Amino acid sequence: MATIQFFSPTVIHSPTKTSFSIPVVRSLTSSRSGSIAIKCCNASKNGGNATANKNNNNNNINGLEDLLSAYFVEFPNKDGPEGFVDSLRKAAQRVVQPEAETNKIKIKQVITELITRDEKRVVQHETEIKKLKQELNQYKTRSEEKLAQQETEIKEMKQERLSRHKTRTAEIEECQKRLSEALTLVEEAEISLQDIMQFLRADCSASVNI
Repeated sequence: MATIQFFSPTVIHSPTKTSFSIPVVRSLTSSRSGSIAIKCCNASKNGGNATANKNNNNNNINGLEDLLSAYFVEFPNKDGPEGFVDSLRKAAQRVVQPEAETNKIKIKQVITELITRDEKRVVQHETEIKKLKQELNQYKTRSEEKLAQQETEIKEMKQERLSRHKTRTAEIEECQKRLSEALTLVEEAEISLQDIMQFLRADCSASVNI
C-alpha cells in the first residue's frame, strides 16, 4: 500500500463549497477497485505529529471526499499514488487559475483606476498650471499697463512743469524788460525835470533883476 505525505500546508478552494485547510494529507490506495482513498489527519501545534482516532479519520475522509468531489474523479489503481498527485495538481490548477484570472482582472482594474486617477490628476494639474499662467499673464499685462500709464503721467507732469517753468521765465523776462523801460523813462523824466528846474530858476533870476 503506497503512501504520499504532504508536509506543507495546502488550501483547496471550491466555488460551491466551504474552503478546506489540510495541514497534513496522507493518500492511501483504496480497497475499492479503480479508486483512490484519501485519509486526512490534523497536525498537532507543538510537535507537528498527526493525531486522530479511527472514527475521526473516517469522518475526515468522508468530509474531504465531499469537499473534493467538485474537482476529483476516480482514478484507476494502475496510476497509483502518482495518479492522485497528478490529479491533485490539476485540481489545484483548476482552482488557482480562475483565482489568478480574477486577480489579474482585479490588478488590471486597479492599474487602470490608478492610471485614470493619475491622468485626471495630470489633467487637473495642467488645468491649474494653465490657469496660473493665464493669471500670471494677466498680472503682467496689468503691471505693464499700469507702468506705462505711470510713465505717461510722469512724462506729462514733467512736460507740464517744464511748460510752466518756461512760461514763468518768459513772464519774468517780460517784467524785467518792462522794469528796465520804466527805469529808463524815470531817468529821462528826472533829466527833463532838472532841465525845467534850471530853466525856471534862470527865468526867476532874470525877472528879479528887471
